[in-house]
Amino acid sequence: MTIATTFTVCWLPFQLNHIVMHVGKTTGASLTLDTIETLTYVNSCFNPIVYALLWRSFRLSFLLVRLTTAS
Repeated sequence: MTIATTFTVCWLPFQLNHIVMHVGKTTGASLTLDTIETLTYVNSCFNPIVYALLWRSFRLSFLLVRLTTAS
């Protein structure tokens, strides 16, 4: 649920902005577009953190890969 919520919060403004710009044939303000696009990048930054914090199997798999590649 947390992953879906994070995805929705970060990507919904981007998608809505593109729909409004396409339907309304308008251009958005530069600062607004930059802020909206930054949210999409923030989602990619949050994903590893969310996976590591919430999924025990992900943490264990990550540690296993790290241990096998360290030797």
